[in-house]
Amino acid sequence: MVVTEVGCLGIKPGLEVMNDSKPEGAVLAKAYTTVTATDGGPYRSFWGLEIENPLMLWAFFDFDSVEHHRRFAELHGAEIVKGLPTLLTHGEFTKHIAFTSSAPVALRSPITQIILIHVRGNVDCSVKEGLSATLEATLSTTFVAHAGVTATSYGLFCLAAAIPRLEGYESLSDAEVAELSQDVAQAVHDNIKLPLLSISAMTSTTGSPRNEATLAVRQKLSLRDPQPPGNFPGSALPFSEQERKCHNEDDFRGHAEIRSGKQHDGAVAFCKSSKGMATLTKAVNGNPPYPAVRYRHVDRWKINHDFKVEWEPGCETSERIQEIQQPTGPGGPVCYHLMRANYLNCINGGVGGSVQVGCLIYTYNGGKAGQYY
Repeated sequence: MVVTEVGCLGIKPGLEVMNDSKPEGAVLAKAYTTVTATDGGPYRSFWGLEIENPLMLWAFFDFDSVEHHRRFAELHGAEIVKGLPTLLTHGEFTKHIAFTSSAPVALRSPITQIILIHVRGNVDCSVKEGLSATLEATLSTTFVAHAGVTATSYGLFCLAAAIPRLEGYESLSDAEVAELSQDVAQAVHDNIKLPLLSISAMTSTTGSPRNEATLAVRQKLSLRDPQPPGNFPGSALPFSEQERKCHNEDDFRGHAEIRSGKQHDGAVAFCKSSKGMATLTKAVNGNPPYPAVRYRHVDRWKINHDFKVEWEPGCETSERIQEIQQPTGPGGPVCYHLMRANYLNCINGGVGGSVQVGCLIYTYNGGKAGQYY
């Protein structure tokens, strides 16, 4: 499980911290890229300025656990962040959240919306579980009408956050962004009716309330993931898409007709599902069980479309994680195109095939009856 440190910090007026050509921008970029390059550091770092209040900086760091973060901070924290006091006025808050696995996808976008939902400390686990289920249902229905939203994520700790991804931000007007925020705010208000729950403005460490509700669009993020290497570090395995292997149609005797449009629908459904947004890690010491996700889509003709992504058994590399959505990082192949190509690039009656990207194997089986995988 990945735990994300979420921090909100005040920036001194007049500084252009997102401009790397400025001294202050270079200080921030050096600090937040050094953390991922340092041994034992977080896997990913994301940061950006709040749109409504550009004097607020948001940062996200992915660790294995809170203990992982604590150890790293003790060993390297002071040295890495020593230049930040020249940029910052105060720390608004820091929290650790176990987001759903689509958070990295949501954060790789021009604009990310943050919703903070405050739950009283004496709320028991059953209420929090109910909140989690309600959030999932609300998000899945609210954003259907917004074609630009391609990923949502949420997590509970001391706060809950939902992070939708809006592609094509530059084409959205301020009015459209505001309208989307209002839609989300109304949906959360209407659907989340659990006891002891309040949706309120964030309170800073100085005790003064944050302006506006926390349901507004918060920030424009700049992704600073390290560029993927040509090969996995310490391995000869290419960090790229390998040759596709098509199924033998004889192994699918009597299969139904696999329609292209229905396979497309299945690929979209899988890659937008929580399973398609998952992050897989290599097996401990290379031993089973090997990480995998499985998804069955049944079309209107009752034909099965089975999707599977697994960590190749015995695949050893110092890269511990790969995202199903973007297995080689930004600019590389994505889940939908990989699964779609398993159908389009295999001339075998539509029964599909598989392709390996890094250590992940993407498999599509079309029209197979019985238990899937």
